[in-house]
Amino acid sequence: GVTRLYLRPLSSDKATPVAGTEYAAWPFWSPDNRMVGFFSDQKLKTVNISNGNVRTLADASCPWAGGTWGSRGTILFTPRCLDPLERISASGGNPSPATKLEQGQQGHRSFAFLPDGVHFLYQSPSIPWFGPLSIWMGSLDSNEQNLILKGATSPQFASGRLLFIRDNRVLAQAFDPGTGKLSGEAVALADAQTFSVSASGALAYQGGRREGRPEWFDRNGNLLGEVGPVASYGAVKISPDGERILANTVNPQFNLWSYPAAGGPRTPLTFGPEVKLFSVWSPDGKYIAYSCQPGGKWSICRKPADGSGVEEELVGLDAGVHFGAVSDWSPDGRYLSFLQYLPRSSGAEIWILPLFSDRKPFRLGGVSTPRFGGSFSPDGRWLAYFSYETGRDEVYVVPFPGPGGKFQISQNGGWLGRWDKKGHLYFLTMSNRLMQADIVTKGPSLQVKAIHPLFQLSLPSFTSPFFDVTPDGSRFLVVTSADPNASQSIGLLLDWQAKLKGEE
Repeated sequence: GVTRLYLRPLSSDKATPVAGTEYAAWPFWSPDNRMVGFFSDQKLKTVNISNGNVRTLADASCPWAGGTWGSRGTILFTPRCLDPLERISASGGNPSPATKLEQGQQGHRSFAFLPDGVHFLYQSPSIPWFGPLSIWMGSLDSNEQNLILKGATSPQFASGRLLFIRDNRVLAQAFDPGTGKLSGEAVALADAQTFSVSASGALAYQGGRREGRPEWFDRNGNLLGEVGPVASYGAVKISPDGERILANTVNPQFNLWSYPAAGGPRTPLTFGPEVKLFSVWSPDGKYIAYSCQPGGKWSICRKPADGSGVEEELVGLDAGVHFGAVSDWSPDGRYLSFLQYLPRSSGAEIWILPLFSDRKPFRLGGVSTPRFGGSFSPDGRWLAYFSYETGRDEVYVVPFPGPGGKFQISQNGGWLGRWDKKGHLYFLTMSNRLMQADIVTKGPSLQVKAIHPLFQLSLPSFTSPFFDVTPDGSRFLVVTSADPNASQSIGLLLDWQAKLKGEE
C-alpha cells in the first residue's frame, strides 16, 4: 500500500527502493545524477540516492506539474496547480517567481532546463483547461517568455533536439537553444503518453491511451457486455432506472451523450463548441446537470434528460474560478455537489449548490488540502470524497451537510467513491482494484465493518470518474482502456538518434 521511488540500473533487471521516499511522486534527477527531486506530503523534497538523506525545500500541492533541476543548482516547480513557475535553490531557501501567466494561460507545468542552466522549457494550458497546449521557453535572467511550439506537450532537450509529445507520440525536432528556433521536420520516435530522455542517448517511455469503452462487469469481474464504441470518455453515470448511461466524450468537442444500457445507438444531449462535461442524473431521471461554459465562463447547467427543452444555467461560478466539475445530485433532489478550482487556493475544493431559495453555493468545510469527488450516500446524510491530506489519496466520509466528524474508509490508498442503494461504498485502490466497504452508521457515527476486494480495473491513462455501480450493487459500469497493456511496461530506446539519420 506504500508507493516509493525505485532505482534500477539499465544493465540489470533488479530494482531497489530509495530510502526516505515513501509516498513519493514525479521524480526528477539532479544534473550530477547523485540526487533526485520528488514530491511527497504536499512538499518538494530531494533525496541523496546513496545514503537516503531527504531534504524538504518548499510547499507544493501540485506534484503532477513536475519539476526540473538545472546545472546551476536551481529547481523549478509549481507550488499550486494554476500558478506560474517558481525557482528555489537545491540547497534550500525561499522560492521566488520564475515566470508569469500570460493572458489566456492557466498554470505552467512539465519543465525542462536547457544545458546552460538559465533557459528552460515548459508547457502551458490555455483557458479553458481543455484548450490547446503549447511549449514555451523562459529564462532565469530575464522576463522573456517565448512561444516555441503550439499543440505539443512535455518538452525535453537532448542532442540538439526538442523532444515533445503530440497525438500520443514522442517526436524530435532540431532546436537551437540559443535562438529558441525550430528547424526541419519532427520525427516520430515512439508511441507514448510520457517519456524521459538522457544526454547519452537513452529514451525511456510509457504508453497508454485515453480511449476506452464502457463495459458491464459482474462482482467477480466477468465481462457482461459493451455499451458504446471506443472513444475518449469522461465521467459515466447510470440512470436511476438503470436503462441509460450518461457520458461525455470528445468528438471532437466536449459534449454529452445518452447510451442505452444494453447497447445500441447513442443520443446527443448537448451541442455546440462550448465545453459540456461531468454530468449527473437527477434522482427521478428527468434531468441532467453538468458543467458548462456559456460565454466562456464556468457555470452549472441543467436540461431535460430526454434532450427536449433548452439549457438552463443554474448558477454562474465566480469569474476567478478556473474549472468546475459537477460530481453528484443528492437523493432528495435538493443539492448538487461540485468541484471548483480557485486561484491562489490549495487546488480543488468541494462546493454544494442548493437547488432552492437563492441557490447560493457554499464550500464543504474541513481541511484545506485539495479534495475530489463528493458522492452522496443513498439516504443523503453522508458525503464521500478523496484527498491526499495524509500524503497519498484516501477515501473519507463526512456527515452532510455537517458539522461532524471525518471517517477514513480506505486503509492503503484509495480514490473515486461510489455508493449503491444498500449503503455500500465502492472505491478504487491506487492500483485500480475495485473495493467494497461495508459501512454501518448510527446517528453521527460511522463504522467500517469490512472491506472486500472485488476485481481489477484496466482504465485509460488519465484520471476521471471511470466507473459506476447499479443500485443493487450487482453490476459495474467501467470504462476499460482500449490498450490495457501499453501502460503496464516501460520501453527503452537506447539509440533514438539513429531514427533521425533519414532526415539529415
